[in-house]
Amino acid sequence: MTSRDKRDFDELDAEREVDLRRYWNALVTRWWLPIAGLVAGLIIGYLLTLGGNQVYEATALVSLGTPYAGTSPIQGLPTNSTYVDRLVHSEYAARIAAAKAGLRPGQVRNNVSTKAVSGGKGTLKAGQTPLYEISLTGAVPRKVQAATLSLSNQVISRISGYVDTKISGYETLLSSLNAQLDSNRLRINSLRRALANASGLSQLDQLVIVTQLDNAVQQSGTLLQNKTTTEGQLSLAKDVEKPRIIAPPVPTKTTARSTRNSMLVGGVIGLLLGIVAALLSEPVLRRVRER
Repeated sequence: MTSRDKRDFDELDAEREVDLRRYWNALVTRWWLPIAGLVAGLIIGYLLTLGGNQVYEATALVSLGTPYAGTSPIQGLPTNSTYVDRLVHSEYAARIAAAKAGLRPGQVRNNVSTKAVSGGKGTLKAGQTPLYEISLTGAVPRKVQAATLSLSNQVISRISGYVDTKISGYETLLSSLNAQLDSNRLRINSLRRALANASGLSQLDQLVIVTQLDNAVQQSGTLLQNKTTTEGQLSLAKDVEKPRIIAPPVPTKTTARSTRNSMLVGGVIGLLLGIVAALLSEPVLRRVRER
């Protein structure tokens, strides 16, 4: 590099430093313009939300359940964090919900949202039952509620197959155990009556009756223990493993625009306009003076 080129670069750096200093001085001198732009943007953003169209939003709180194999939770659709969102945004689900509510599929698909309700730190804890909020906005509250309920029921029906089969099996087993207990109770009562009237029987016959009665009582205890275990398993399947709607959707009035988002956008735009005004005010004022 020649000495002339070096001087040219030095002069260019000096000019850039002067330009940056001039811009900084303009911002410092007219600091109130960016602040005024920020405040004006926030106010305008807030006022826009007040003039927004009123819509209705319905939110259903859905428990996805935690299916178990023995004493260990199993991996499946309820443990897939993206399944609920993908399902409720699918065309198939939107068409079913739209038909139930009297809406167009696009009115459902484009206005539905999901949110995982996690632990206090914002993450789902190990062993914690997954909870999801399914929300839909629209103009007619009755239709919004019906569509949200349909989407929630679709989610539940898609992931309930395994648990429903378990519940059906436990209910069948419990019904059989109750029938066996009723039959066993009749047998015990019959043996007790026979033993009460056994004065004319031989000691061997009386011993046979006593033995049979003792066996029947033991069988009754085993059946009762099995019934208690089955009832506990059935309760676990219904209350913990099975997906269900915790809070049904109730439509409430809201605005089409988010107040926070509108104020944020308005504030950023106002701040940028204020900075531009502060930088351009000096050249504009200079030209006015020259005229």
